[in-house]
Amino acid sequence: LDMQSLIELNISGNNIEDITGICNSLSELQVLDCSDNPITTFPVEMGNMGQLKQLLSYKCKLHHLPGELFNCTQLLDLNLYNNGILSVPSEMRQIRRIKYLNLASNKLVQLSSGLFDKMTDLRRLALFWNKLSTLPTLKYCTRLEELYLNSNKLQEFPDLGVQGYIRDLNVSRNMIKVLPEELFGPEQFANLQCIDVSFNLLTSLPPNLGQLASLKKLVLASNQISVIPTSVYQSESLTYLDISGNCVSSVEEAHLCTGLQALMLHGNNIGTLPESIQALTNLRQLTLKGNPTPISYTQIY
Repeated sequence: LDMQSLIELNISGNNIEDITGICNSLSELQVLDCSDNPITTFPVEMGNMGQLKQLLSYKCKLHHLPGELFNCTQLLDLNLYNNGILSVPSEMRQIRRIKYLNLASNKLVQLSSGLFDKMTDLRRLALFWNKLSTLPTLKYCTRLEELYLNSNKLQEFPDLGVQGYIRDLNVSRNMIKVLPEELFGPEQFANLQCIDVSFNLLTSLPPNLGQLASLKKLVLASNQISVIPTSVYQSESLTYLDISGNCVSSVEEAHLCTGLQALMLHGNNIGTLPESIQALTNLRQLTLKGNPTPISYTQIY
């Protein structure tokens, strides 16, 4: 058997600490899964694997990434989830063909400016569970479909530009205070179906938030919001709305959102549930606990 002809190798779940030999002898390899091993660093010889398209190395013990790794410019899928990576070398910008990039659950504090500028075919980016307070612009990643930035320390909404393909956007559990109105026009997020901005520091919402034509799920929980924009209730596509854990006192316009199947209202200041709520004939889930004034069943039925 000529091992040098291998194009796919899975060595996950073993007790391997060093993959230098693999890098030296398998230059034709296209897929390498070395996940769930006690690997602390990649050898510089990784840069010799010029045909590599998919590298899976999640749940290892990586803390350092050599710049030579990104000589693998054919990479389409790079998964480094759940390691101990402290920083990412600027050479990462060389993997311009990358489509799926997972750096979630590491110890990243900062990413270099312009890191994503040439990743114009990026489809899914996962950076959740890090310690990022800022983020390089993503406005050139115009084919993004999924973006997961939750559980960081972001203080501002990311610079996304016009994102015509993005479907799922999660920026929950950060420190964001404002959602810029100019970012939520229908042209910016024409295909956005789910947005989660829960557990931030929001006190208000852009009035055009509900104009996202494809929006199905909107999670606003655990902020400091007192008023939900009329445009949200007027949405014809929305089926799931979570405004729990805020300061909302009135949901008089909720009946306008006739497609709603789930409405989370618990933990607000709602004292009266309008009779018009009965117009929500598609509603299957309604939560009301934790509001200051008991809401009688006659208000629901």
